Amino acid sequence: MDNAIQTAGLSKKYGNKWAIRGVEIEVPRKSVYGFLGPNGAGKTTTIRCLMNFIKPTKGIISVLGMDSQDDAKMIHKRVGYLTGEMDYYENLTGRQYISYMGHLQGNHDKTEVNKLAKRLKADLGVKIKTLSRGNKQKIGLISAFQHKPELLVLDEPTSGLDPILQREFVDMVFEHKEAGGTTFISSHFLMEVEQMCDMVCFINKGRVVEEMTLEKLHERSIHEFDVVFKDKKASKDMLDGVKGIKELKVSDNFMHCHIAGSVDGFLKAIAKQPVRSLRTRELDLEEIFLKMYGRDVPNV
Repeated sequence: MDNAIQTAGLSKKYGNKWAIRGVEIEVPRKSVYGFLGPNGAGKTTTIRCLMNFIKPTKGIISVLGMDSQDDAKMIHKRVGYLTGEMDYYENLTGRQYISYMGHLQGNHDKTEVNKLAKRLKADLGVKIKTLSRGNKQKIGLISAFQHKPELLVLDEPTSGLDPILQREFVDMVFEHKEAGGTTFISSHFLMEVEQMCDMVCFINKGRVVEEMTLEKLHERSIHEFDVVFKDKKASKDMLDGVKGIKELKVSDNFMHCHIAGSVDGFLKAIAKQPVRSLRTRELDLEEIFLKMYGRDVPNV
């Protein structure tokens, strides 16, 4: 398979501590690939190695078929990168910063920049230091997309964006894919990934835990239910035969339950009794991590 990104044994050590160890990922071309994990899992360190901003302690990295260190300058011209730290030149205006980055990448298209600014409702005429986090994020996205790169490497791309602009960003990623591009997205927001990605990779404590398709990720989604029954005490027997139960607690007429995957069986089971109230939510990524892997993922 022709991969846009491929690593083998990628490891980075700071002093006596491994930030990442033995990271092996394969990102197919023309795909949207989610790199997921809780804060501090090693996502940003991995991206910094991919972009040759830091040198790995050991391991091999190929980006667009090129060596990440030997061919770093060429890679940077063909990659659109969004930092997760927002370490921009804050005394520049948005337009000045985007122009500067575009010239570094070898392709600054003012027409494309203006289109992106209009699309993201970005004001490019004010200094970056005066902007809110969300408006700074718009500047970073415009900079990453401006030269229509083959590969996008985006660290927490929707941080600070309102829901409307998050939807606009998703459309931009789909359009990039339709044009033949590849997107590598680091995130800890499950909803963001579910909307876009073909494949996802979970990293925790510096190690890749699992890689899976979006379909498999949906099977791992976990919903939390709090149910209060009208006239009957809650009983674990009510859920006999229900699949996907990860946690179940009952007290008087109250039931608390976590269901992995399809919730149809659970809803059919509780519907056999009169229900006074029902509250549900989908667990976020960090909670799912604990349910899927517990706290026993080995330290690096």
